[in-house]
Formats: sequence, structure tokens, C-alpha cells
Amino acid sequence: MTKQQKRKTREILRLYAEAAAGRAQMDGRAMAAALEAVEAVKREGGTRARLLQLRYLEGRSKPEVVAALYMCGTTYHKLDLEVLSTAAVVLAERGCSLSG
Repeated sequence: MTKQQKRKTREILRLYAEAAAGRAQMDGRAMAAALEAVEAVKREGGTRARLLQLRYLEGRSKPEVVAALYMCGTTYHKLDLEVLSTAAVVLAERGCSLSG
């Protein structure tokens, strides 16, 4: 996964959270794709789902998430990449561009 794909996936997840809370606008197709991506990660359950919730849906900082999940930075980065990878696959399958 490239830095650009990670950045774009993070951007979409954060925009989804804002749109779901009524604080932002999001295209209907993109909103549905983001919801599906969130649900895919949540189905995995466990720490990945919790990381997604805290970091991307609640907007907490990395240090807050690390503390809340009682993990080291290395574990955080590994799980964050897994969350982003799962979400990116779903987003790409649903036609969301992860470039640019």
C-alpha cells in the first residue's frame, strides 16, 4: 500500500465519520462504499475494530489510541496498516479512487 493510498483511505474514513455525524457532505456512492469499508473492518472485530472506531470514527490522536488500547507504537502501526488495507480494498472494489 502506497503512502498516497494510505492518505486517501484515511481521508475517506474521516470524511465518512464527519458526514455520518452531519458535519460534512459526502457523495452517496462514496458514503455507501465507506460504510461498507467500515463494516468490513468491524466484522474482523477485536483490536482492529476498536482502532478504527477510536482513530478514524471518533478522531482521537495516535497517542490517545495507543494508550486506550494498551499497545506500543509498533503494534499500533501494524494494526493501523491492516485497518487501512482492509478499508482500501473495499473502497477500491466500490470504485473509489485512492490516488490523487
